[in-house]
Amino acid sequence: MKTIIFNNFKKFKSLYLGISGGVDSALGFYLIAKHISENNLDTKLTIITAVEPQPLWSRNDKNVLKITSIIKNIFPNVNIQKNIINFLEGYNRQNRNKFPKVKKMRTMHRHIISNGDYDLGITFQSSFPKLNELKQNEDLYKSSLSVGPEDRTYTGNKIDTIRPDNAFRNKFGVNCNWWQPFLNFTKKDFAELYKQHNLMDSIFPYTASCTADSSLTNNFTKACQKCFWCKEKYWAFSMFDYPQAFNL
Repeated sequence: MKTIIFNNFKKFKSLYLGISGGVDSALGFYLIAKHISENNLDTKLTIITAVEPQPLWSRNDKNVLKITSIIKNIFPNVNIQKNIINFLEGYNRQNRNKFPKVKKMRTMHRHIISNGDYDLGITFQSSFPKLNELKQNEDLYKSSLSVGPEDRTYTGNKIDTIRPDNAFRNKFGVNCNWWQPFLNFTKKDFAELYKQHNLMDSIFPYTASCTADSSLTNNFTKACQKCFWCKEKYWAFSMFDYPQAFNL
């Protein structure tokens, strides 16, 4: 089973965590809090969540707030300072295929970090299934072609160590060390970790992966079971989003 190396983690005192409410970031949030708690670190956490334009997308901030509440109960000694909810604007589902969310997210990160005191930013992007596994599942593979724009080829050797602040400054225009610890993990890796840490009954039910519109989700009250993110979750966990994730 893959493990995460917390290299020199204790030297960072103020963490900026990008949490979406999906299985990836919820697990990362839990593992970060667990590490801080078990090592009695004097570390502040700030949770940042981007919500896509309303009312076209579901309110994933509700999932993040619920997950934050659960993690606070598990690790009451961890200093979770606040949840920053940022509502993205300026695009709709028709022009989303040009990936405006990526640009909006970069602007959001730049603005928040420039106005904060963070010394390590962490996001939890993971890898697609290995290409040969994708192609064994024709439906999943076809669905994967509709999402992007980042490279969807699983390599297993992407840079997943803490990057110095100049790497982030060159990309976003601000100073902050940056870490993406899950770049070489897939959802199946997460399924093992959720079971290992006994999170299937506590955190998992409140994670949401579905990104379909209101017409396919009964006004965002259930998973569509048709979008790529639904299919990928089922591929890994043998289950879709729970009803609890949509009724918060």
